[in-house]
Amino acid sequence: MSPIEIILWSIVAIAPIATVFALISILTGPRLISKLMFRYLVKRRIAWVSLIAVMLCTAMVLIVISVMGGWLRMFRQTNHALIGDLIVYRGSLDGFSHYEDMMADIAKIPGIKAVTPTIHAVGLAEIGLARTPNPIRTPVEVVGLDIKRIGQVNGFVDSLHLQPDVLHAKSKEFAEAAQKDHDAVSPDENLETAEAKSFQAKADSFPSWQKPLPDEVYRDELPKAKNAARFGGIVVGSGVIGLRGNDPREDFIYKATVKLTLLKISGDFASADLQDKTSTNYYWLIDDSRTGVYQADQNFVYLPFDVLQNELNMGASTYTDANTGHQETEPARCTEILISVNPGIDPHAIKPQISDAVSAVLQKFGLYYPDPGALRVETWDEKQRDFLSAVEHEKSLLVILFAIISVVAIFLVFCIFFMIVMEKTRDIGIVKSVGATSYSIAGIFLGYGLTIGIFGGGMGLLMAYLVVHNINQLHAWMGEHFGIQIWNAKTYLFDTIPNTMDAYDVIVIVSVAILSSVLGALVPAIRAARMNPVEALRWE
Repeated sequence: MSPIEIILWSIVAIAPIATVFALISILTGPRLISKLMFRYLVKRRIAWVSLIAVMLCTAMVLIVISVMGGWLRMFRQTNHALIGDLIVYRGSLDGFSHYEDMMADIAKIPGIKAVTPTIHAVGLAEIGLARTPNPIRTPVEVVGLDIKRIGQVNGFVDSLHLQPDVLHAKSKEFAEAAQKDHDAVSPDENLETAEAKSFQAKADSFPSWQKPLPDEVYRDELPKAKNAARFGGIVVGSGVIGLRGNDPREDFIYKATVKLTLLKISGDFASADLQDKTSTNYYWLIDDSRTGVYQADQNFVYLPFDVLQNELNMGASTYTDANTGHQETEPARCTEILISVNPGIDPHAIKPQISDAVSAVLQKFGLYYPDPGALRVETWDEKQRDFLSAVEHEKSLLVILFAIISVVAIFLVFCIFFMIVMEKTRDIGIVKSVGATSYSIAGIFLGYGLTIGIFGGGMGLLMAYLVVHNINQLHAWMGEHFGIQIWNAKTYLFDTIPNTMDAYDVIVIVSVAILSSVLGALVPAIRAARMNPVEALRWE
């Protein structure tokens, strides 16, 4: 053990002992100790400087830890919700085949809760209302998923805006409007009644790809399109249509059409040549998804798994082998398999069994996917390990830096208390001459430091709570009045700053603040306790 480590561990051991000694002195010692301690605290206003220093250091560390720790916690929770517990993937748009066999074998493994495939593709979306010029044109990542099964694997369903309670509320709103129109003998009654029933039907089938509005609304929007009511539904990320945070959703957005052009990737020859490799279709915007992750909300759109699979020609198909002339079947493909496990099951513990199941299918059908496009089985945190590791290291570095800065509070307490001891030498001599022991004298100043730590740490906690709890409002106010934007969703992934405090972090940091204050008062307390009463009374 190095000398520095010996010093650090000595401090860690001495500070709690000194704190316990201070508490015993206050609670069981002579009342004179408590009276002198509180008298010095009130009268010696210079000690308030140390209290403010402890408060500011505590608040500063708590705010930084809460924001950085909250950011890491949000990233872990959100990405876990987006992926599920484990994932099987290639990282190539042409995907892999025989995924149904893999899913069937994986589902048999004890502890597996649900398994579902997804497809990822690249596309160009044109989003707009029929009678409005200049639609939104943006490149998007298209995700095909089974909306009934995805809710058992990850949190996508929870990200949808049209939750059952919202759908029920809209249905009630249209029903009440229809009743008013009925009383007023309005011709809109039948349409509003149909809209109320349509929203209610979507709520009853939630989650589903069902359109929220009745067919006559879609036919009215595109009267020249004979099959407008037959367009399928598409879900878009909230950022794709310019929504931020909890912006209100107007009903007209569910009348928007989405023209989606997809880039097809062949399974046998993954060419990016656009000739004869695009597919264009029209959809009605039926909902938006807000995951809280900027990149997903800004770039993703979602389609039914079978629809996207068909559009990309990734479904099962037959062809004639050029060499043998025989009819062959090309199996269906997907790009990912998402897996969830039962509560209490460690994804890392079950991963080897999933890997074995996948390898068995690859071997059975003679499939080979070499690096860098090898088929991988990873837990959700392994999939994001590079970013998670970077954020964890950044958090640790900031904690160390701010902890070093906070050492200033210890030296400030030490300097102020040492000065008080020197100024109160005569008082110390008088107290010792009337029978006070050296332990009692030490207890005065250790208790003094303990009080500074408790009040400073408590005030720092209150200050940090107010700042963290209102940090998004403060950030918006700074941007409005000073043009300062510290938190950028493009950089930090999330559109809001974490505004919660972890109880464990609070306990540790406030405790360290208290122990540091007692530690700063330790040397002055020892000096006061060792004073000779005769020499102290002669002090001028």
